[in-house]
Amino acid sequence: MDNEEVKIVTEESSESDNCSDIPDKRFFKQEKKKRTLFERFMYNNKLVFLAAALVSLGIWFYMTLYAGDDVMRTVSDVPISINYEDSTPANLGLEMFGETNFTCKVTVKGPRYMVNAAVFGVDDLTCTANINYVNTAGLATLDVKVATNDSSISVESQSLSVINVYFDKAVEMAIPVEAVIPENFDSIAANGYFADSPISSISKITVNGPQTEVNSIEKFVATADYQKDITENLTVDAKLKPILTNPISLKYTQYDDSEVTVTVPIRKIMLLPSTVSFASAALNYLENELDVSVYPSNVRCAVQSQNVDLTKSLVVGMVDFNDIDNTYNTFTFPASAISDIKILDDIEEFTVNIDCSSFAKKDFELALTDENVQISGVPEGFMVDNAQTALTVTVIGPEEDLEKLDYTGIYIECDLSKVEIEAGNIFAECTGQVKTNTTCWCFGKYQIKLKVMAAE
Repeated sequence: MDNEEVKIVTEESSESDNCSDIPDKRFFKQEKKKRTLFERFMYNNKLVFLAAALVSLGIWFYMTLYAGDDVMRTVSDVPISINYEDSTPANLGLEMFGETNFTCKVTVKGPRYMVNAAVFGVDDLTCTANINYVNTAGLATLDVKVATNDSSISVESQSLSVINVYFDKAVEMAIPVEAVIPENFDSIAANGYFADSPISSISKITVNGPQTEVNSIEKFVATADYQKDITENLTVDAKLKPILTNPISLKYTQYDDSEVTVTVPIRKIMLLPSTVSFASAALNYLENELDVSVYPSNVRCAVQSQNVDLTKSLVVGMVDFNDIDNTYNTFTFPASAISDIKILDDIEEFTVNIDCSSFAKKDFELALTDENVQISGVPEGFMVDNAQTALTVTVIGPEEDLEKLDYTGIYIECDLSKVEIEAGNIFAECTGQVKTNTTCWCFGKYQIKLKVMAAE
């Protein structure tokens, strides 16, 4: 009995002794928790790798931006500024023509973090061309300088070290325009028709540009493509070609020829008799002509299509009856003075012969009054009266009609529309007219005295 108790006690004591060597579970759990936070960081491969990567990236970033070598970078499309205001050419009146908007590529060198594209661009560069040495007209070569906005960034190279700009005074001028006759011009008109010289829709064109170029333009010629075998007037679009006095290129001269046309007048070819018209004719000779001959008597002409039916003769000129004496009168008229009809024959002038040798001549002494002196064309601001009492006038006509005529049938005409007058007495040209006889006329021109007064 006693032995069993002893055994039990011993076993309990033994268990008690063994238990004393085992730590308390609460203490063990608390100590294990502190070690796990550290161990989870130190012994977790993923966390260690991530930490190492972040540290490496930071070191690389620092070395790249701050501790690395300088790098170079090229910036494109950097504008080149030209400071024209208050410059030497501006003060001399020289303007820029042609291309003035230039750009260049610039290569810079500096710390990577300062020259990377995110923080450095065209706004951080200043590119200028110096024009203060330009003092004459012409093509000027300008030096281009590039600078950065930070002294730690240097310019290594630039694509343009110079630019060429044209300087000159700006002028505006009206230049004559002529229509040019092409080589195949004879084939334009159909058979029996004549193509007259082409006519440009404008006689002058306004040109703007540098003085040197504009002054070298003598004129413009209008060129066009034409149809063939036409019978009516033809109008086509035209282009202008400058005719230059100097062999230069018009690089900067401007003009607008977009609405220029050329018209080719087409005329009908006709053979017309030559005639003459009369001024101040006595009434009898409006229907009963004098003995008149014109040489050449028939002329090959080109008549505008719309006037063909109305054209029966070629009027070569006008003869004033006051110039016809009682002799064999001869008058000449240049062919170039005829403008409404084109003369195709080679004729320089026409000769008109008027034979009045069968007529008589008689002088009449006129007593000048307000009734037989007619004054016309008096300039505004003046009054004019006759200041002469008598005038001798020569009259030509059939002898029997002259015998019946007296001075009361003659009056004087004086036209002042083309005369410069002033207050006082003046002498003016006048002519005589027969009003009571239809077969006689006054010959010659006369001078009469007139009194000029300022109008009240």
